Amino acid sequence: MGTLDLNNLLDKKTEIIKAEVGALLFNLGKTHAFIGNWRNYFSGLDENCFKNKFGYDVFKSYKTYFEEKDGVRPFDLDLESIDKKLKDFIYKLELNFDFFEEKVNLVDIIYAGAVDDKDQKKLVKVFFRGCENINSGIDKGAPKEQLDKLWISNAFGTFKEEVKKSNFDDARINFFNKLWLKLSSLDNNLDNLTHEDWIKIRRFVFSEIKEWYSHLLSDNRFPVNDVTLWDQAYMSASLFKAAVAAMCLDKNKSTDYETPKNIRWSILGIQYDKLSLVDKSLKTHFISWYRENINNCDDEVKKLIEEKYTLGNEIYRDETGIYFVVPENISGDEEDDKLYKLNDEINVVKEDIIKIFEEIFNGEIYPAILLTEPSRGTMNLAILVEKSKENFFKPCLPENFSKNILAKRDDNICDKNEKDKSYDGLCKICGLRPGKKEDDMILCDICSDRKESRMKEWVENIDYETIWTGELQDKKGRIALVTLKFEMKEWLDGDLINSLVIRNENFYNNIKNIITLLRNMDTVYKNFMNDGSLKMFENFREDNKELINKFLDLFDKGIEGPYVGICNSENLSSLKEELKRSFECFYDFLKEIFDNIDPNYKDINNKTIDNNSIDLMNRKIRINKNSKWFNNDYILVKDIFSFAYIETQIYDVLLERSIGDRWEDLINQKGIVDFENRKICWTKLTDDDIEFLSKILLQFLVRKNPSPARLRRITETTLDFLNNIKKDLTLFMFDGESKKEWRSKRIVWKTNNVKKGEYRYKGLEFMSDGEGNVYLISSIEQAVDLIKKDDVKEKEKEKEDIYKDIYNKIKSSDVDWIKDKLEHVETVDEDKTEITLENARYKNYLPYISIMDPTPTMWQFIVPAECAPQVIKEVEERYNREFKYVIGKLPMHIGVVIQDYKKPLYVGLKALRNIKRDLENYDDIKIQINAEKLKAFQKNSFHYINGYEQAEKLEDVYALYEICDDNGKYKFYTNPEKDSVWLDTTANKAESTKFCVYPNTFDFEFIDVNTRRNDIYYKSGKRLDEKDNRPYTLDKWRLFEEFFKYFSKEERKAKLQNLVSLLYSKLQDWRGEDEGLKQFMLSSFINILNLKDEEDKDKFAAIFGKKNWNDFERSSLSEFKTILKMFIDMYEFWHKALKKL
Repeated sequence: MGTLDLNNLLDKKTEIIKAEVGALLFNLGKTHAFIGNWRNYFSGLDENCFKNKFGYDVFKSYKTYFEEKDGVRPFDLDLESIDKKLKDFIYKLELNFDFFEEKVNLVDIIYAGAVDDKDQKKLVKVFFRGCENINSGIDKGAPKEQLDKLWISNAFGTFKEEVKKSNFDDARINFFNKLWLKLSSLDNNLDNLTHEDWIKIRRFVFSEIKEWYSHLLSDNRFPVNDVTLWDQAYMSASLFKAAVAAMCLDKNKSTDYETPKNIRWSILGIQYDKLSLVDKSLKTHFISWYRENINNCDDEVKKLIEEKYTLGNEIYRDETGIYFVVPENISGDEEDDKLYKLNDEINVVKEDIIKIFEEIFNGEIYPAILLTEPSRGTMNLAILVEKSKENFFKPCLPENFSKNILAKRDDNICDKNEKDKSYDGLCKICGLRPGKKEDDMILCDICSDRKESRMKEWVENIDYETIWTGELQDKKGRIALVTLKFEMKEWLDGDLINSLVIRNENFYNNIKNIITLLRNMDTVYKNFMNDGSLKMFENFREDNKELINKFLDLFDKGIEGPYVGICNSENLSSLKEELKRSFECFYDFLKEIFDNIDPNYKDINNKTIDNNSIDLMNRKIRINKNSKWFNNDYILVKDIFSFAYIETQIYDVLLERSIGDRWEDLINQKGIVDFENRKICWTKLTDDDIEFLSKILLQFLVRKNPSPARLRRITETTLDFLNNIKKDLTLFMFDGESKKEWRSKRIVWKTNNVKKGEYRYKGLEFMSDGEGNVYLISSIEQAVDLIKKDDVKEKEKEKEDIYKDIYNKIKSSDVDWIKDKLEHVETVDEDKTEITLENARYKNYLPYISIMDPTPTMWQFIVPAECAPQVIKEVEERYNREFKYVIGKLPMHIGVVIQDYKKPLYVGLKALRNIKRDLENYDDIKIQINAEKLKAFQKNSFHYINGYEQAEKLEDVYALYEICDDNGKYKFYTNPEKDSVWLDTTANKAESTKFCVYPNTFDFEFIDVNTRRNDIYYKSGKRLDEKDNRPYTLDKWRLFEEFFKYFSKEERKAKLQNLVSLLYSKLQDWRGEDEGLKQFMLSSFINILNLKDEEDKDKFAAIFGKKNWNDFERSSLSEFKTILKMFIDMYEFWHKALKKL
């Protein structure tokens, strides 16, 4: 590894940002509604009208937007229509890099693909061929079908939005107009912009392009309509930025990158345990402080990496940290298997990251700063995320860490008496600094300041989330801490992406064709190596014509076209210049074989071979040792080219699509592909190797590939889901339309001369902001009886009617039910000052607390306990709608912890951390179900299919599942470290066929005592001992609901208590006597519940998902015992935890 020149990187950071902005604007040509991809989808397109409006003719190819024809370039006219100065600015803007020794302007990057290969500048090739092509080509692959309608799907096939005509040409002009306004508003002249100016420009372009491009597609083929133009632009620009940074750090990299396939990237992880920070919160003030500052910390690190050092861009963040795609050459010493420290030569980057953590968290936490091994994609991200728990114990600490913790605060204290003051103990929040007792806890000065700052923010954002658990308590005084967690590991590492395909293909026929083709190539190559004569390639093209055509049909037309054109030509020398790039494989192949055969068999020098513009027609190549010469032998040249071209495609597929270390390891362990020297080891191939290679090739060509953009899109899809849950939470969390309207209101009294602080009145809690406002911070349900006026007429009403009237008044913002005065409201502190509350009014707020903001994998929050059932139900419903085609492949876990709101919050937080369930192995939750049951799950989801989805064959490409006991449609490696498996849809298999799925699950725990949190422990995905039924698959939630409905009837509630008491005792007393237990409980159910007839029995059996009583009776002994445990769990959920029964 060369020496890293950080100073040069910093000198060139503005140029890197310019290049990045240019890369973001590369796809402007695709925003024309008349190009071939889009025009047939829009009615009413008028070419004359367009020309009159925009000043140029419509065009069919996106490249034409940048091409000059008859003195007119559409791109130029668009810029001039805003202001000629905008055009001058973009065209005159140079990218001043000191590698490649060429002049490059911003427009060279913007034009990129519109320029012929032979005319592209070297830096443009780095972008277009080294970054955009790997991102775009691998991402989309070669789908055959075109969309019936133009619409955008999420990463798993579900409809997101229709593509609208208004987001094309008019939106482009609107963007240019906004861009010019932004440029014109900068303080400095456009000829003298500073780095800070370019940061503003970058942020503007990112924001505007994201908002615009997110509503446009990159392609009109199915099923790549999950690829938005923003997905392509962001990842291509990010990869390019990291590649340019690599060359600025080490100029030698520019030599490597002249061959774009040499470019690789690393993933930089800034990892710290965000949940551990939240877990320390004894009060919700601190939850919100940590949540906000975790986001602040990530954002500051993002600015540092992306804008100060311009190393790359963020690609992922979750509760384990924030991650960036960065240059491959910034790794230092190996820290762990395939994980590396930052290179010491850029140690200042590490120091600056540490400073950010120091300034925000005051020494409480420091990050691990690690990099993955370089690869041609971003799938190695999964290695970092998977090892996050281990990495948390490898933080990068500042020098003199232990001294600085205390010194930092002491240095700010000028008063000697303050420094010498006594303390009451260690701070209960940070656990690092000594503190004084405040109210009911010991706080250090820093944590006390945090509390005060958070209180101020709460008052300033009074209509946002509450920070008071008392305000969330339901009428039983309980709150629910909820975690919604996607199990993403197998998606982040790309394994389950292998179960998605881009085209419907006949696996058996294709694999047979590829095996035959590879065997024939193997034979030809080995014969050549034995004989040394190029004649061994004669007739290769004709003999394998059908096999080659079928093989190339699996590729994009861009691969098939050059081959057909060259092979059909009778004027090879003229085509050689026109399709120069296609001949590279031919030259490379000749160099390779001449390097491997006996020197006596070649009569061609290195100087001739090394020049890619070699004129083969004027060179004599010895064909065999008998000195036979040939000249203008088109047929043999085409045969050699054909072999070389197919070999190149095979190698390129293996190189570009074996993204991530595990795939390279799988292929390398066979020793059949030399990745370093870029060649297939034909002489080593056995028949088994050829079959293995053929399966891998077909899989890589048919599957949806784990490209950088696809990985980002998957995580954004799950993040969007959780963000939408959060956004809509108040719309569905309460049972009933009426309650959601009044439960989101808080009562506020206007009272003068009241000091800031907490107050109490008959068990209710209040908070004064010191500015005349006193807020009720207890649940309004708890407050009604204590603050309502005494009304003689109420005695004539039922209690429920009284409450109903009051709640209706709250909905309409009527306060006349509240007492005119609340007297003897006293402070919580020792003064016991009393105040009187008058002049009540309402303020809206959000009745939940986010423990952490949503990430792609998880959201944790607190709601009234009574809301837990509605949350579970709605999440399941939304999941079925949004992820209908991957049910059983994208598992979600719901964990609910219920506790009294007065109980220490840290108890619930620690229980919540346990119940979120961290899987050691994805297979821990893997189960087998038959096709009949899987179809039933799908049926519940497929009724959400709309007209856009119905027009496409989404099930065929997204809903492929591993088959356990049969053959299927495809045989793929879903995990490169395991054997290949058969995949198929349920539609193609018998109902008895067994499929492997990863189900959604839910679990709960009622924290009646603090130690109950220790009961939450998982092994192999399940709880231990008496609670080994948990977690339940989410489809069982319906049974929990049925249980509640059945026992909600008043006459059954007392009987339920009797049943449960009996069941508890018998499960203990009759251990090992399962048959006797079964018969006794069947009889008890009949007798205690008075199940008189078959109809009564069948209704009861339905609680457990049984068709009828007979079906219930036929349950096996183990199943029956499981049902009894579920009965107890249902009782504990509805009665013990929620007090609803």
